Amino acid sequence: MLAAFRGLPRILLIFSLVLNSTLGADTGCDDWILNGNDGVCCKKCKPGNRLVESCGRDPEKLCTPCEPGTYVNNLKLSCLRCTQCIGNQFTHKPCTISSDTVCGCKDGYRCGNNKCSFCVDECKVGEEPTKERSCRKCPEGKFNDKIHSVCKEWRKSCPDGQTLVKGNVTSDSTCIYLEGKKKIQENITWMASNIEKKKTLSPLQSCAQVNWIYILK
Repeated sequence: MLAAFRGLPRILLIFSLVLNSTLGADTGCDDWILNGNDGVCCKKCKPGNRLVESCGRDPEKLCTPCEPGTYVNNLKLSCLRCTQCIGNQFTHKPCTISSDTVCGCKDGYRCGNNKCSFCVDECKVGEEPTKERSCRKCPEGKFNDKIHSVCKEWRKSCPDGQTLVKGNVTSDSTCIYLEGKKKIQENITWMASNIEKKKTLSPLQSCAQVNWIYILK
């Protein structure tokens, strides 16, 4: 009989814990382990609750809700103040009892770090970001064809039979074939040579030949 009464406090404690969990209260401990015969130790507070004591008899008193404007996302003794989005930021997701505010950046700006705790100018094509969080034009010999990216070196050589055409701040140097231009130049040279040979041509015919050369140029 005495053995049965000795186990009664533990039975009552377990019954109380089960009853509290079924009530769905917003305060207190959400997950715990038994600590001897007369108490529990909290493993996890309910959402938006901070830890008051690690162990005790009543799990509802081990955690307490955070104050308005604060949050907690772990088993901590203190709540954290919600981040305020300011300046060029806007609120992407508002603060909740268990998570901080998520900020974004307005058009023309972008997040300066993974947490988006500040915004920087968004660099356009032909520009690159600086350590001072501003933008600068790509220097001579470099280009950038992407938004907010680092300038890259121009191409410096081409395969045989192609000619390098200089790039600019938004596009790389390119390689082109000059066969068509080369043939035009050969025709101009050939026609000029024929004009020299045909001294007997009338002034009107000579003028027509020269006009053809001018058109081909």
